[in-house]
Amino acid sequence: MKTLSVGSLLACKAIKRTSLISKIFIIMIMAMTFLNLLVVRGVLVGIPDSSLKNVRADEVGDVLVSRLEGKNEIEQSYQLFTNLDQDNQVAAYSPRYRVSSILESDYGRTKKQTENSSRRSVILFGLNPEAEKIVTGFDRFIIDGRFLQKGDSNKIVLGKGLLSNYATPGENFTDEELLQNVNVQDKILVTVNGQSTEYEVIGISSNKGQADNRAYITDTQARLLLSKTNPDTAEIAIRLQSGVDIDVFADNLRSQYGDKAKVETYIQATGQFLDDIKTIFDYLSGFIGIIGVFIASITIFIVIFINAMSRKKEIGIMRAIGVQPGIIMTSYIIQSMFYAVSGIAVALVIFGYIIEPYFVQNPIDFPFTDVYLAVDSKITLIYVFILVSAAFLAGFIPSRIVLKQKILALILGR
Repeated sequence: MKTLSVGSLLACKAIKRTSLISKIFIIMIMAMTFLNLLVVRGVLVGIPDSSLKNVRADEVGDVLVSRLEGKNEIEQSYQLFTNLDQDNQVAAYSPRYRVSSILESDYGRTKKQTENSSRRSVILFGLNPEAEKIVTGFDRFIIDGRFLQKGDSNKIVLGKGLLSNYATPGENFTDEELLQNVNVQDKILVTVNGQSTEYEVIGISSNKGQADNRAYITDTQARLLLSKTNPDTAEIAIRLQSGVDIDVFADNLRSQYGDKAKVETYIQATGQFLDDIKTIFDYLSGFIGIIGVFIASITIFIVIFINAMSRKKEIGIMRAIGVQPGIIMTSYIIQSMFYAVSGIAVALVIFGYIIEPYFVQNPIDFPFTDVYLAVDSKITLIYVFILVSAAFLAGFIPSRIVLKQKILALILGR
């Protein structure tokens, strides 16, 4: 305790003697280093995290039930509907039909049959508009026109990735593969099983996901196109009540309907790709973080070393009058820790009150998703521990180097 108290007193006096500009400069270096750790990891890990969250919120819900491979629909869907209606863990669900179709624009003009600039094979999704609003809030993705309404007949919503007027050429398809001259209120020709029907485009959607390359009609219209008399659907997006364990719910559903449908959590439905990307970006952010910590450690090391070397005579005199080396070493470690902790505190304030709120309101606009910063309190604490440990060593090593010299050499400045 004596070593700590006397060392603290010496450290406080040394910090007071340091000019205000120097103190601000050192603290800001530490703050920028720590901010670099948080922001770089937040962006890198935020890319797959945001994509996964958007897929969950915008497309598949918490659990996705889909047809088995080789099947056209989920068999005996009505049994599943009944169970979902009675299950208090389910907040809402949206049945969807899938219809293979060919969309064609400019079909009234004379053109060669081989010309495909205004023809496109597309999977039509038949939706219950009200259910879809609850499960995915699909209506908020409408960038032009309106969303489907119950009772709409021969109305269609197109993803912007299908249209040359809205898509950016080269994003997913070349300009030749996009439908030409299609806007809201225009008519397109929908061909299913060789039968063509004229549909009015009532809306254009965009969520930077799969919806951009899909077309949507009401479930009633989809059943008519498929000539269906039963309620069996191709997939069901399920939204669960808050707090429900998604994995347990999916396992229970899988045990009951695994022979009739494929049951996946939103993570499983997204596939392994995003999980692999997250792992890679975790390693990458860790590597960048190590470089940042190394730079900060070198900076503090240099500052403390120069400070110690410039006060060699003072250190020698203290040694000569009986001040223990441990006390002197403690004073320099405390100085180093002061700059590190101050920098971390400044960085946390900037990050928590400026950077993070900014990105919440202004996510990074990536072509495939809106990216928010991924913030993990456990990782943040690990970064704090690493940086403080580095600061400890940056104070210990220079003071140890100086204190190894003989007292007379220190007093004479040799």
